[in-house]
Amino acid sequence: MGFPDTLEDAGRRLQRRRSGAEGRSTVGEVMAVNCSRCGSTARGLARAPLPGAAGQAVLAQSCEPCWRAWLDLQVKLINEHKLSPAKPEHFERLIGEMNAFLNLHDD
Repeated sequence: MGFPDTLEDAGRRLQRRRSGAEGRSTVGEVMAVNCSRCGSTARGLARAPLPGAAGQAVLAQSCEPCWRAWLDLQVKLINEHKLSPAKPEHFERLIGEMNAFLNLHDD
Protein backbone atom coordinates (compact mmCIF):
# COMPACT_ATOMS: atom_id res chain seq x y z
CA MET A 1 0.00 0.00 0.00
CA GLY A 2 2.84 2.44 0.73
CA PHE A 3 2.67 5.97 2.00
CA PRO A 4 -0.18 8.22 0.87
CA ASP A 5 0.72 10.98 -1.55
CA THR A 6 -0.92 13.63 0.60
CA LEU A 7 -2.57 14.02 3.94
CA GLU A 8 -5.85 14.34 2.03
CA ASP A 9 -5.32 10.85 0.51
CA ALA A 10 -4.72 9.43 3.98
CA GLY A 11 -7.87 11.15 5.24
CA ARG A 12 -9.95 9.69 2.40
CA ARG A 13 -8.66 6.18 3.13
CA LEU A 14 -9.45 6.56 6.82
CA GLN A 15 -12.93 7.89 6.02
CA ARG A 16 -13.62 4.91 3.72
CA ARG A 17 -12.54 2.48 6.44
CA ARG A 18 -14.73 4.21 9.02
CA SER A 19 -17.75 4.28 6.70
CA GLY A 20 -17.40 0.61 5.82
CA ALA A 21 -16.72 1.45 2.19
CA GLU A 22 -13.58 -0.65 1.74
CA GLY A 23 -15.36 -2.84 -0.83
CA ARG A 24 -16.40 0.08 -3.02
CA SER A 25 -14.23 1.20 -5.92
CA THR A 26 -13.40 4.83 -6.58
CA VAL A 27 -14.58 7.00 -9.46
CA GLY A 28 -12.49 10.15 -9.17
CA GLU A 29 -13.01 11.47 -5.65
CA VAL A 30 -16.31 9.64 -5.11
CA MET A 31 -16.91 5.94 -4.59
CA ALA A 32 -18.65 3.82 -7.21
CA VAL A 33 -21.62 1.81 -5.97
CA ASN A 34 -23.67 -1.06 -7.25
CA CYS A 35 -27.01 0.75 -7.32
CA SER A 36 -29.94 -1.23 -5.95
CA ARG A 37 -32.44 0.77 -8.02
CA CYS A 38 -30.97 0.82 -11.53
CA GLY A 39 -28.55 -2.08 -11.17
CA SER A 40 -25.58 -0.22 -12.63
CA THR A 41 -22.18 0.39 -11.10
CA ALA A 42 -22.01 4.15 -11.10
CA ARG A 43 -20.81 7.20 -9.22
CA GLY A 44 -22.13 7.20 -5.67
CA LEU A 45 -22.68 10.09 -3.31
CA ALA A 46 -19.77 11.94 -1.70
CA ARG A 47 -21.32 11.54 1.76
CA ALA A 48 -24.39 10.18 3.46
CA PRO A 49 -27.34 12.46 2.66
CA LEU A 50 -29.15 11.64 5.92
CA PRO A 51 -28.01 10.84 9.44
CA GLY A 52 -28.04 7.31 10.81
CA ALA A 53 -28.79 3.99 9.16
CA ALA A 54 -30.97 5.52 6.42
CA GLY A 55 -28.13 7.74 5.24
CA GLN A 56 -25.62 4.88 5.32
CA ALA A 57 -27.99 2.69 3.28
CA VAL A 58 -28.35 5.41 0.63
CA LEU A 59 -24.59 5.96 0.57
CA ALA A 60 -23.84 2.26 0.12
CA GLN A 61 -26.65 1.31 -2.28
CA SER A 62 -27.59 4.33 -4.44
CA CYS A 63 -25.93 6.03 -7.38
CA GLU A 64 -25.96 9.79 -7.78
CA PRO A 65 -28.48 9.86 -10.69
CA CYS A 66 -30.99 7.72 -8.77
CA TRP A 67 -30.55 9.89 -5.68
CA ARG A 68 -31.31 12.99 -7.78
CA ALA A 69 -34.40 11.24 -9.19
CA TRP A 70 -35.52 10.54 -5.60
CA LEU A 71 -35.06 14.20 -4.64
CA ASP A 72 -37.31 15.24 -7.55
CA LEU A 73 -39.97 12.72 -6.53
CA GLN A 74 -39.67 13.75 -2.88
CA VAL A 75 -40.51 17.36 -3.78
CA LYS A 76 -43.62 16.15 -5.63
CA LEU A 77 -44.69 13.97 -2.69
CA ILE A 78 -44.21 16.81 -0.22
CA ASN A 79 -46.22 19.21 -2.38
CA GLU A 80 -49.01 16.84 -3.45
CA HIS A 81 -49.58 15.32 0.00
CA LYS A 82 -48.78 18.48 1.96
CA LEU A 83 -46.07 16.71 3.96
CA SER A 84 -43.77 18.43 6.40
CA PRO A 85 -40.49 16.57 6.95
CA ALA A 86 -40.27 18.28 10.36
CA LYS A 87 -43.23 16.18 11.57
CA PRO A 88 -42.03 12.72 12.68
CA GLU A 89 -44.93 10.86 11.01
CA HIS A 90 -44.33 12.69 7.70
CA PHE A 91 -40.59 12.10 7.92
CA GLU A 92 -41.13 8.37 8.49
CA ARG A 93 -43.46 8.26 5.49
CA LEU A 94 -40.83 9.93 3.31
CA ILE A 95 -38.16 7.49 4.54
CA GLY A 96 -40.48 4.58 3.63
CA GLU A 97 -41.13 6.07 0.19
CA MET A 98 -37.39 6.61 -0.28
CA ASN A 99 -36.59 3.01 0.69
CA ALA A 100 -39.18 1.73 -1.78
CA PHE A 101 -38.11 4.07 -4.61
CA LEU A 102 -34.39 3.34 -4.21
CA ASN A 103 -35.00 -0.34 -3.50
CA LEU A 104 -32.91 -0.12 -0.33
CA HIS A 105 -32.41 -3.21 1.78
CA ASP A 106 -30.70 -3.96 5.08
CA ASP A 107 -27.27 -5.51 4.77
